[in-house]
Amino acid sequence: MVLALTGRVAEYEAAMGIPGDLGERAFRGWLTCELLRETLGWPCHLIVSGEVFDLLLLSARTRSPRVYVETKRPADPLKLPQHERETLDRCSRYGLGTLEVAYLTNGWHWRRYRLSSPRGVIDATFEAEVHVRDATAEELDDLLVDLRPR
Repeated sequence: MVLALTGRVAEYEAAMGIPGDLGERAFRGWLTCELLRETLGWPCHLIVSGEVFDLLLLSARTRSPRVYVETKRPADPLKLPQHERETLDRCSRYGLGTLEVAYLTNGWHWRRYRLSSPRGVIDATFEAEVHVRDATAEELDDLLVDLRPR
């Protein structure tokens, strides 16, 4: 599923000449609709998308942010540590105390961070990294386990 979504962005960019980061927005939209909603079963009212933050997935019980997904344009490689720092800074602003997990992805490259805020400051632990083209189905399932609603 993830490979198909990412490949679609490249196909559409080539066919239609989508400028700038519209490729990121298209990827984020398909990720929301096809992976989060249709495949994993996220209810629409628990997915919040914005301009500064990309995707916040809310707890069904408390309606507070549980998972943050930072998306980047699939045609561009992740810029580490810059994108990592920006992602974790956003986590500090939008979910202090409730966010459990953050993902940083351009579709091809995924990174997962375990989050906590025991001292009122986000503490992030890098947990996993997968390059979709090289990953087994099991590795992808393990990486995306926290994207399942609960």
